[in-house]
Amino acid sequence: MKQKTKILAAFAVTSALIFASCSNSDSAMPGKTKNSAIAQPGEGLKIAVYTFDPGALDQTLDSDGWGSGMESQINRNDSAFTLCEGADTETGNIEFNGGAIYGCPQDDYVLVHYSGTITAPGEAGQSRSVAFNMTADDGTSLAIDGQSVIESWTVKPCSSATGETTMEAGKQVAIDAWYFEYRGEQCNGLYWSIDGGEMTVVPPSAFTPGDVKAPETSVAPEEETTTTVAGEVSTSDAGFGPNLVVNPSNEEGTNGWSYTGDVYVGNGFGYDNGEWQRPRSGTAIAATSYWLGTRSQTVSLSSESDEYLDTSPEIAVSTWFNGRCGGRFFMRAELLDADGNVLESKNVGSEGDLQYVHESDWEDQSWVQHSLSFTGYPAGARSVRYTDGGQDGCWWWGYYGADMDDTEVRVKANTSTTSTEPATPVEVTTTTVADDKPLPVDAPTEVVVDDKAKDFTCSESCVAGFAAAAGLPNGEVSVSVDGGTAVALTGTNAVPLTADAKSLVFTVASGGKTKDITVAVKRTAVEASDTTVAPSEGSDTTVAAGTDSGTSDDSSGSSPILWIIIALIVIAVIAYLVRRSQASKA
Repeated sequence: MKQKTKILAAFAVTSALIFASCSNSDSAMPGKTKNSAIAQPGEGLKIAVYTFDPGALDQTLDSDGWGSGMESQINRNDSAFTLCEGADTETGNIEFNGGAIYGCPQDDYVLVHYSGTITAPGEAGQSRSVAFNMTADDGTSLAIDGQSVIESWTVKPCSSATGETTMEAGKQVAIDAWYFEYRGEQCNGLYWSIDGGEMTVVPPSAFTPGDVKAPETSVAPEEETTTTVAGEVSTSDAGFGPNLVVNPSNEEGTNGWSYTGDVYVGNGFGYDNGEWQRPRSGTAIAATSYWLGTRSQTVSLSSESDEYLDTSPEIAVSTWFNGRCGGRFFMRAELLDADGNVLESKNVGSEGDLQYVHESDWEDQSWVQHSLSFTGYPAGARSVRYTDGGQDGCWWWGYYGADMDDTEVRVKANTSTTSTEPATPVEVTTTTVADDKPLPVDAPTEVVVDDKAKDFTCSESCVAGFAAAAGLPNGEVSVSVDGGTAVALTGTNAVPLTADAKSLVFTVASGGKTKDITVAVKRTAVEASDTTVAPSEGSDTTVAAGTDSGTSDDSSGSSPILWIIIALIVIAVIAYLVRRSQASKA
């Protein structure tokens, strides 16, 4: 009897160890409580809990069996999926770890939308620097007052993503957050640090479930902008003179334009034949990729007399934009005098503040026109320096960012004379981005290397991207493996990798300045997909463009091999104890 008791006790202890070892530690979660904060009346957030059917998604994009690569099909749209019957509609705060998600009986394939207002503490009117930390297994995003603060929409284990913003104490502003759980473990939490203080869970008292309209993405106060959907009337039909842009529709290749970063110019039907890559007119487009790409042209206004230009006639500038994978863009127009001095400048977004082409370009792939209008400007305008560009939001290999087509610069027609389209192209000068104004670009957080790879190649676009990320866009880039000898990168040469390589240190040097960017090396079996940056021909390696701040390498769930090993241990322990029992009886 005692021997049987010992066997059962050993089995119980071993079983406990199994479940303890297989449970998700979720070290990224500052707390372990499930919705523990109780909101008082008028506090908390509204939530909408949705479920989705993974069978309705394209499973060929699932690269690891746990949902990696499926994120792009999980739309943050309240009409995209089905509400979970019986789920909660409000929550005190955002903090849970495992189990049912807000009362929904389904704990996998769930999407949650949080909305309401948030107020920073402190004396009314005081400016507070607020750092947010959002943990999730799997994806999450956060917008405060209409501005994106955290974007980590990816399948991953419970890990943190961070972002910072400035808030006015005592002022209610809109909060809009999304979370999705694909399969496996679950966690989600929202924490904040005020003015560098301790990171704590955002309390229910900071929220209200009411509505505050988030401001539209704005430009300079004096700026006049318009947005036109495909098919509406352009300035060419509203009393304006001829279009003065050289090669406005990309039909002449790169003629008339200068470029920085990665910009494709050519046949719009040349890759995947997608609607977002279909030219608005003609056969060609300019398209951007995962590194920020820009183009620029200085357009002469010499079709009009200096005397007429000095009366400050209206000047209209416009471009049509499209995009696919979180396509973002900016545009800027600068009025220049005869000496190249800027008289007035207007913009939509900027290199450091890109704007989304569509609210959801998975559903909307129409061309959208953005326009800038100059009136009442100082006398002396002789040309317009126009710059635009963009990038994608998915770090996909290819050109899935902002597309640009049909750019126009037109002057309001002089009623006393008749303007004619110039017979030959107007002389065009080009502009580049100065070294002291680097483009803000984020470097990838890791390099994904095939487990059998013996070398690594950084393509020309990859080299240019690291230079831009270092703030030295014209710099020379070299790389060392685990702090070893640096190798200059040419865009085609291969860098040897040891089997136990842990990191790559990219060093960018320009004009006496240097900056190091350290990227982790992750070895795994790599299959070709749109989520990796293709290496140069002959390389054993693909470079994953990581965008999430989380650093955990665990899969989103327990490994089947681990379960098998643990089961074998249990069987061995039980067999050993049984043999001892039999031996004692003998």
